[in-house]
Amino acid sequence: MAGLKLSSFKGALGVAARPNNFYVDITFPNQVGVTNTNIRYLCKTAAIPAFSVGVVEIPHFGGRKMKVPGDRTFAEWTATFIADEKMQLHKDMEAWLQYIKASDYSQEDLAGSDTNDYQGTISVIHTDQSGSDLRTYNLENAFPTELAQLDLSYDNFDTIAEYSVTFQYSHLTTE
Repeated sequence: MAGLKLSSFKGALGVAARPNNFYVDITFPNQVGVTNTNIRYLCKTAAIPAFSVGVVEIPHFGGRKMKVPGDRTFAEWTATFIADEKMQLHKDMEAWLQYIKASDYSQEDLAGSDTNDYQGTISVIHTDQSGSDLRTYNLENAFPTELAQLDLSYDNFDTIAEYSVTFQYSHLTTE
């Protein structure tokens, strides 16, 4: 294999993207009244969101089926956050979920309404080694659906408390 050289591979790859170079920003709905600005420092794990394109099968002449692209769907998104001593971000997530529940958006409030005052935007920013933004993924019309348990234990005296939050969103934009 005379054509495959390590120097050629390194030249084609350049500097590889690192999974630990990222930060997350969350724009909460105004109605929730959140003023937390430390999210980017408290997000321990996140992911670039997944999406897929469905397939629609169309009956075709002769009994065959022609496959064409369908709707683009977006998977739920989960991030893990570090619990600071004041638990402010956890309180903010609780407030957001309480606002959604208090507004009862699952009932007639949405009938004939285009209100989305319970939704925010989540930005996942992948950076290079110097901290410059490579690409931003915006999860639009996002809202939390699960605030996971925060484990407490007398056995864990040398770890930091953390918890996960699962979000749903309508679509994804990139910058």
